[in-house]
Amino acid sequence: MKITNDGVQTIPGFLLWQAAKLWQHKLTVALKPYGLTATQFVVLANTVRLNAVESETTQIKLSHATKIDAMTTSQVLLTLERKGLVKRAAIATNKRAYAVIATPEGTELAEQALGVVAAVQQEFFTGLQKSQRLDALIEALQQLVVEASE
Repeated sequence: MKITNDGVQTIPGFLLWQAAKLWQHKLTVALKPYGLTATQFVVLANTVRLNAVESETTQIKLSHATKIDAMTTSQVLLTLERKGLVKRAAIATNKRAYAVIATPEGTELAEQALGVVAAVQQEFFTGLQKSQRLDALIEALQQLVVEASE
């Protein structure tokens, strides 16, 4: 197979990759004043979310919920723990699992940053919202996530 410029803007994977990189860059810039990377924000926000609905939020549950591999999730949690935003505690019934709990400071920071992320999202997707194509994108992305997770 030869790499050419023909049809490069019709390759779905390449377009998804470009859009994801642009989205992540916007998040990185917006989250910098909060001292968080995009990945740290996703893990912290999902920790807060899962803490509210689960009896125990584990690293593996966070990994599944965010679709971030287990090793990266562990590394991000270590960073968040060092920043005092989460606590990890061994689970008595499973010596290999850790419960993850957002600290009050972590919860507050996640909620503050969420407002900024929501504003970035509104701006990033405004063109699709105006053309009424955002719902179709959301549906397509949901399908991709479900099918790729199987």
